[in-house]
Amino acid sequence: MATIFKSQKDLAYALIEVIDKYWGFQLEDEELVNQLKDLCDKNQNLLFKENQYTTMIRQRLGAKRLNLLTYILKNK
Repeated sequence: MATIFKSQKDLAYALIEVIDKYWGFQLEDEELVNQLKDLCDKNQNLLFKENQYTTMIRQRLGAKRLNLLTYILKNK
């Protein structure tokens, strides 16, 4: 899987894919954390604007996925 994206839409779909694999019991906890941190670290400019998630990311991920992402990022 690619880890550096050129658009917020592509990043959002990658985040959704990782989280949904975890919820589908295809990823372990450690793999989830590592993949999400890697995606977020390499794509800060697409993920955040003024210390908040961008509108595109919020809309595509939805509340439950955003809550999980926020939890993981805060507990680095």
